[in-house]
Amino acid sequence: MKFGIGTAQIKQKYGILKKKINTRDLKKAFKKFNRNVDLIDTAPSYGFAEKFIGKHCNKKYKIVTKLNKIKSKKINKIIDEISSNLDRSLKNLKVKKIYCLMLHSEEDIKIFKNKKIKLFFESIKKKKIVNKIGISIYNCSKLDDYLKIYSFDVVQIPLNIFSIRNKLIKYLKKLKKVYKFELQIRSIFFQGIIFQSYKNI
Repeated sequence: MKFGIGTAQIKQKYGILKKKINTRDLKKAFKKFNRNVDLIDTAPSYGFAEKFIGKHCNKKYKIVTKLNKIKSKKINKIIDEISSNLDRSLKNLKVKKIYCLMLHSEEDIKIFKNKKIKLFFESIKKKKIVNKIGISIYNCSKLDDYLKIYSFDVVQIPLNIFSIRNKLIKYLKKLKKVYKFELQIRSIFFQGIIFQSYKNI
């Protein structure tokens, strides 16, 4: 098990507590690579986070970025939109390749029902522009259905001491055994609430 750094707080006052990250501390963390904390999670929707990473990040980190919700309807237009968004992210991050490209919106899973879309994602993996294709979800109960549509390399879900259940762990273990995906957990501190005093909560 390893840890990653999320960058949603770079954008603005984030989450329930509306707290903003200290970018001075983040610069120090990004420059000094830590093998136990080897991944940075970001997205174009996180304001200037990608550009911040591109400017300050040690290139040894594995970068995960996410696609904005897809607006196009026609297949060729969808591919053009994804290509354009990916190119922009690579430019902002100042890298030629990334560890993982994720769907940020669960609703976009439907595009993977098209063979041409699947081939496109496989092609950017073959070209080594991205190492893995992933999906970030909220509803874990639908994960089995999503993996039947496309065998994602990485699945990202929210999980913390308030939401963890034996039934969920068994379900995830079963799916991991079948589909062999990498599981990433986000919101482990419940947007910082876990560290707050009882009075603040």
